[in-house]
Amino acid sequence: TGGTVAAVDVAGTTAYVTRFSTALASYTLTVVDVADPAVPTVVGQVAIPGFSPAIAHLGTTVYIAGGTAGVFVVDAAVPSAPVFVRALEVGSYDRGVAVDASSTPARLAVASGDYTVGEGTVTRFSLANPLAPVRSGQYVSPFVIEDIAWGAGGFVSLYASASYIGVIGLNANLQQATSSMAPPANLVFGSNRLALAP
Repeated sequence: TGGTVAAVDVAGTTAYVTRFSTALASYTLTVVDVADPAVPTVVGQVAIPGFSPAIAHLGTTVYIAGGTAGVFVVDAAVPSAPVFVRALEVGSYDRGVAVDASSTPARLAVASGDYTVGEGTVTRFSLANPLAPVRSGQYVSPFVIEDIAWGAGGFVSLYASASYIGVIGLNANLQQATSSMAPPANLVFGSNRLALAP
């Protein structure tokens, strides 16, 4: 279907892909059936309001970091007809998203940062209703927060300044657990993206 892929998140045999669609001339969330990885099949797609550097999901609800356009919430309960629900206003430039599905209710964390002012935030949302996240806390950093991942009972955030990149550990309540910590052994990092391998 053409276009440039920005981010991918996989849930079982379903892949959620954000990309610029040349066919639609817009950014989209595309739902792909990857039951047979040799023959991925596009099932459905929906236009989203902007560039999307990161993506996470809870069940069939998809959260997309949308840069200056906010965090996009998409209902993909019907994979052939995903629905754009809303854009959440979070930070000045939303760069990363992570979901903590182990808590009740689940939580969404959004990494934001603005290089013009040199600071960033991690904002937490309660997902009691996954389609209507409710802001429930925030961590403010003197550094731009580039990305965030969830694992081992806490969030790991990647920060950057003019001279270095570091990792800050935050517990589930967004209290700083470690500062400039040594990266966890299962941390995968590349092109300003973070992931914690199983």
